[in-house]
Amino acid sequence: MGMLIVSILMATLPLILAALLIFGVEGADLTPTMDGLFMVIILLTISAPFGINVLLELREMGLLPGPLGKKDDAAKPGKPVPPLETRMMASPDGVHTYRGTVKGVLYFEAGVGQHNKSLVTLKAAGAKTGDQLVFTGDVRNALPLEKDLEISYRTSGESSTILTVRDL
Repeated sequence: MGMLIVSILMATLPLILAALLIFGVEGADLTPTMDGLFMVIILLTISAPFGINVLLELREMGLLPGPLGKKDDAAKPGKPVPPLETRMMASPDGVHTYRGTVKGVLYFEAGVGQHNKSLVTLKAAGAKTGDQLVFTGDVRNALPLEKDLEISYRTSGESSTILTVRDL
């Protein structure tokens, strides 16, 4: 609570000074000059991060609506999260299957003598967080973003190789 009060003060004091400069107080009329313009810009720049901090603190306390507000997520109707066994399945021959939506694919080129890798973020239906898998090679074209897929892959060492990709 103390940080919130300090942030409110640090956000409002520069705004008050900028208003005094803009509307001209006797002895502080810098507005017609470039010095006054830059002073106002500096004061607004000082005020902005503290104002953002105040908004985020209020949202975290639940006083402002938004994604960070502490709401009861259990009260919202929705699909239940499938257990991990239905998202990721393994067969006896070492082939794994994952069902979910592709949220991100990052491609990394490796040095000479090493395999290039792709870091893929997948999210199962109803899950709050995504799972990350590392695949050998460039899989950006094989796994389009925001598409529901069933991916079969084989894990070998520190990365995996895609065997099949099927739309759901």
